[in-house]
Amino acid sequence: MSALAGTPVRRRARRRLLGALTALAIVLALQLGRPPAASAAETGPTAVDDSAVLALGSPQIVLPGSHDDVAGSAFIQPSLTAFPTDQLASLPPGSSVTYYRIVDAGFGTWSIGDADGRITFRPTGVTGTRTVRYRVVDGNERTDEGTATVTVSAVAGARSDVVATVEGASATVDVLANDVPSRDADGSPGAVDRTSVRWLESETSPGIVSRDGLVVTVPGVGVFTIGATTGLVTFVPEAGYVTPDDGTLTYTAQDTTRASDARVVHHEISSTVRWRVTTAARVAVAEKAGPDLFFHVGDLLTFTTTITNAGTSPLAGLRLTHSFGSRLSADACAPVALGGTLPAGSSTTCTTTTRAKQGDIDSEEARVSDVVVATGTSRAGGSPVTVRAQNGAFTATRITQRLTMTATTNRTSVSAAGQQLAYALVVRNNGNRSVRDLVVSSSTADVPALVCAPVPLGGTLGDNRTTTCRATRTVRATDLQYAGLDAVVKVRAVPVSGAHRTAVSTGLVVRTPVDSRGVTVSPVPPAPAPTAAPDTVSTTVGQPVVVDVLADDRPGSPDVPLVGSSVRLRTTTALPPGSVLYGDAKTLTVPGRGVLLVSGTGQITFVPLGASTGPVPTIGYQVADAGGRTARSTLDVTVR
Repeated sequence: MSALAGTPVRRRARRRLLGALTALAIVLALQLGRPPAASAAETGPTAVDDSAVLALGSPQIVLPGSHDDVAGSAFIQPSLTAFPTDQLASLPPGSSVTYYRIVDAGFGTWSIGDADGRITFRPTGVTGTRTVRYRVVDGNERTDEGTATVTVSAVAGARSDVVATVEGASATVDVLANDVPSRDADGSPGAVDRTSVRWLESETSPGIVSRDGLVVTVPGVGVFTIGATTGLVTFVPEAGYVTPDDGTLTYTAQDTTRASDARVVHHEISSTVRWRVTTAARVAVAEKAGPDLFFHVGDLLTFTTTITNAGTSPLAGLRLTHSFGSRLSADACAPVALGGTLPAGSSTTCTTTTRAKQGDIDSEEARVSDVVVATGTSRAGGSPVTVRAQNGAFTATRITQRLTMTATTNRTSVSAAGQQLAYALVVRNNGNRSVRDLVVSSSTADVPALVCAPVPLGGTLGDNRTTTCRATRTVRATDLQYAGLDAVVKVRAVPVSGAHRTAVSTGLVVRTPVDSRGVTVSPVPPAPAPTAAPDTVSTTVGQPVVVDVLADDRPGSPDVPLVGSSVRLRTTTALPPGSVLYGDAKTLTVPGRGVLLVSGTGQITFVPLGASTGPVPTIGYQVADAGGRTARSTLDVTVR
């Protein structure tokens, strides 16, 4: 059947074609001198009124329609069966009528089959009785009208049934046992006619119905037979057929009741029969994961699977597959190895391992899951049958988030101006979830921009991983008047995943003792104001860049130098909403672009965050000289 076979357009086209062919036959007969198609001796069709009872909650019922109407001198044309459109007035408000469909507002929908002229009623879920008219047409274009009446009952009607069996064995079900007939006029129960049970043939039926309606054959499944006098349904499955699913067949029957005038009244009832065939062989599988919690990358994870042959025959060719795939080691099974035969009623246990990876900890679920499928072949019932079972297990991690930092210097103390003091700061992720957007900075005077490796600024630091950040400062004469040289260092990063992704941070103060007395520093005389020039720089995604903004700035007087530690960042109107300036104006965060850090020597480091490219909104900065006079300028960064 083509894709359009079941659509209203195709049905209307088919009916128009049949009607045209009928008219053409009549015209040809007249032209050839034959008797007219409708002579006085000919009789038209006789429509037989249909009546059905549908149990409340059932999806639909099919009435015979033109299928059981009586033909006259010419055959009835089922595909031309239609609803008269003049009956709309007898229906509730909101209803609609077309030739092949009636929407009965609040009660249900009536439709006429494409080829067989049957009438299908689909209820809306309310009880009650409704009657509609339909018209039949024969080959001589004679017509007759009949009625279709449906009662939706909360008591009477047919109920669905299931015929279940195991492979290789037949089964019988009494489909009428749970069906309830309508009542006689005096209130006594009617009866269901067991000889009236038949399979319903339709375009959607999965099987082939015999001419007498007592047998339906479903290819690849089996044969369903109705007892002609008992109404019992016997299912004989094909050899080796097993399915965990079920299919559906539709049967019809008639009940018999008596009206108040003693007339016998028949009602159509209809419901479904589902089938299910299970294998006589059964296998069960159960998987466990351990430990219940893991904490770090590299932790050993063990999956233990028990396979049980719950059937009555041996299970050969035992196989086990894991959704984890190649990450797991080969299963070691005992007492029966994979590929072997598992006796009926026995079990074997398989063990496999893997190591936790950073991706397991960084995932939103923070757990490692596996689905295992066990399969084997049984000859229960005589034919080889593949059986399978599925189970799963998982182990989770407990997320920890903590950064630590330790510092060393190349000197235990300083004693003279001009000495080089080198800092090595080791940043460690003591938590197990990776952190990204790593920022390490110092705002202490004379400490230049920090350079970090192997993980650079803006990078990602995994479970228990470290990176070392370095900077070197030159001791000034004025530094020697203090007891020690301090460097304040801070580190900050954001977890790569999680519900809140709260930033983690820490800091420390590195002190290097001074072993000489302090010196007197002469006051700096007033001088003209300094000048600052705009700076531009470019970098690439993920690559921090250091800008010496003081390189092209000029003091007002050679005797009053610029002070590197005085550099401060400033906001501009070009910055997007959400930009934050903090840390004594030494740190500026630009949403979606990056972080700017001012070192103790006045260098500005831009750390790109994310994958955005193009110009970064203009940033302002300010510098002061030794006399306190200030100058302002801008910095433009482009990320390629």
